[in-house]
Amino acid sequence: MKLSDQVITREQAQRLKELGVDGDSLFAWEQSGLPGECRVAYPSEFARETKREFPNQVKWIQAWTVAELGQMLPDYTRELGNLEIGKSETDHISMKPKKEKWWNVSYWTLSGRVERDLYIPEQKSKHLQQAATLAQTLAKMLIHLLENNLLPVSEVNERIKG
Repeated sequence: MKLSDQVITREQAQRLKELGVDGDSLFAWEQSGLPGECRVAYPSEFARETKREFPNQVKWIQAWTVAELGQMLPDYTRELGNLEIGKSETDHISMKPKKEKWWNVSYWTLSGRVERDLYIPEQKSKHLQQAATLAQTLAKMLIHLLENNLLPVSEVNERIKG
């Protein structure tokens, strides 16, 4: 697996930064020699210190990993319910393998109804996000939660430091 598949996209990294997500990640998207071209790199401690002192002069942005994103997302909220992460490799109707595999991230709640004195539970998914890699899918969910004020950025930043 390529390193770039294990971190969020450059565009997602930029959006999270705009939304106020702050902290040190293991990897970073770094501007390479050519205009508009970036690569995933491991920033040295010197680069990290330089960025803290001169934030406008360093041309890299946090490339959050799956583990870091998992730390940022709450596993449960009263408004959304429980966090669920899954992989879709099969068409669940035909049971044939899908050409493209997708990761699914959603929050769900459990409710139900009573029929003939029998409680029938119903799981309801909310805020389903899908993408080709787990990192991209988790980032899409985090961006959605922050943009819609369903999760305060201060809580996300506390979780990163945690």
